[in-house]
Amino acid sequence: MNKVVRIAVFSILTAAILIAISAQAQTKFSTLLPKSGVVTLKNDSKIGDLTFQKGMYHVYCDHSNERHMMVFTRLDPKTKQRTRDITMVPCDMKSVSTPITTTAIRVELSADGLDEMKEVTIRGDSNVHVLLDH
Repeated sequence: MNKVVRIAVFSILTAAILIAISAQAQTKFSTLLPKSGVVTLKNDSKIGDLTFQKGMYHVYCDHSNERHMMVFTRLDPKTKQRTRDITMVPCDMKSVSTPITTTAIRVELSADGLDEMKEVTIRGDSNVHVLLDH
C-alpha cells in the first residue's frame, strides 16, 4: 500500500509541475505576440496621402524594426477573412496607465471632408498608437 501511495503522490506532483511549466511557457510566448484587433472605418478615411476604403480592417503594431508600423489588413466584407490588401502606417506609441479595454480607431474630419485617422487602440494593449504621416 505504501508503494501505491508514493506512486500516486509522485504522479500528482509530476502533473502539477508539468502544468505549471506549460502555463509559464504559454504566458511568455503570448507576451511576444503583438496585440491585435479589428477596427471598422465607417467612411473612406485617410492618413497622409494614403486613402483607406470604408470597411473592416485587422490591425496590429509591428515592432520588428526600429520604427513602429501599424499594419492594416482589409477584411473581406462577406467572409470577414483577411485579404491581401495590406497597408503599413508609421506610428508612435503613447503609454497609458491601465490596459485598453476596446479596439478602436479615432478619426477627425479633415479640411477636405474625409475622415483622417489619428489613433488606434487595441484591447489589452498598454499603448495608444498615434498614426503618423509618412
